[in-house]
Amino acid sequence: MTSFSSIVSSSAKPSSRQPRALLYIWQLLQALVLCAFALQAIAIVGSWLVNGAPQRSDAVLVWLAGSVMVLYTMLVSCLIDVGNPRYRSPVDGILLVTTLVGLTIWRSEHKRRRMTRGLGGHRK
Repeated sequence: MTSFSSIVSSSAKPSSRQPRALLYIWQLLQALVLCAFALQAIAIVGSWLVNGAPQRSDAVLVWLAGSVMVLYTMLVSCLIDVGNPRYRSPVDGILLVTTLVGLTIWRSEHKRRRMTRGLGGHRK
């Protein structure tokens, strides 16, 4: 079974020249981005299931394409090899951009829901 550090880190063997604190900070940042990606995916997909899919936009297409690439790479790297992080390191930039685009989508969906709720009136 793959350890959490090999899932999060960008190299299988950390360099001995780098301070340990820097490696831990880097792993923490990668874990936070990965958790943010997973949480926003749950929130966006759940919102789409409850409220219906949003209108087509470039942001939604970028998020969907990036999510498919990130999830495909994670699955293939874990199924073919033992989760070797070198297969996922080219996708780190896509993961970060997809996470930022997902946050933008989530904010616009939240704003749209607040506006439609305000137009329909509040229930008491």
